[in-house]
Amino acid sequence: MPYIFAVIALVIVGVGFTLFQNQATSLVVMKETEVNSENVIDVAKATSSSLFDFIEDKVGGDDEASDNPKDIPEPPEIVAVPATPTPTTPNPAPSAPTPPAPIDNNTYNNGTYYTQKSYRTPDGTYQMDVALTISNDIVTSASLSFDTRGSRSKYSKRFASSYQAQVIGKNLSAVSLSRVSGASLTTNAFNNAVNTIAAQAS
Repeated sequence: MPYIFAVIALVIVGVGFTLFQNQATSLVVMKETEVNSENVIDVAKATSSSLFDFIEDKVGGDDEASDNPKDIPEPPEIVAVPATPTPTTPNPAPSAPTPPAPIDNNTYNNGTYYTQKSYRTPDGTYQMDVALTISNDIVTSASLSFDTRGSRSKYSKRFASSYQAQVIGKNLSAVSLSRVSGASLTTNAFNNAVNTIAAQAS
């Protein structure tokens, strides 16, 4: 029994000691907290006061020049200068070369010419009609006819059937027949007709 009382007494003493120790620790912490809080408030006050003084010194709240907006220089006005367009000169279209004028080296004018010649024969006087077409000085066609008496002559008929081969396709200036088919008088009359046509065409 005494043993039980001793144990209970020890427990009571231990609990009391623990409670006392905790209360003492709490008081110490509260004191430190109060001290730290006061220090923080003092530091904050000092810091805010110093910061306000620093800003006021930098900004210059008491400077009269800062209160006058006219003393602040205005930024220079920027004037935009329009760019002058560079004139462009269109390239002229190449002109077509002018063809050279045709050179007319023809001796005779183109066309169809007529003439009539009379000539004497042993049988009498014959009449011959001659027509020549000229193109670029070349005889391109030839025709002839005789009167009634001349158309009955065998010499006239021979000449009429043979002369074109020596005339057509030749230069008019080079046409000069020589006794075609033995008809010398008819041939001479034809040559005279060619000379007359050449004069007409010149």
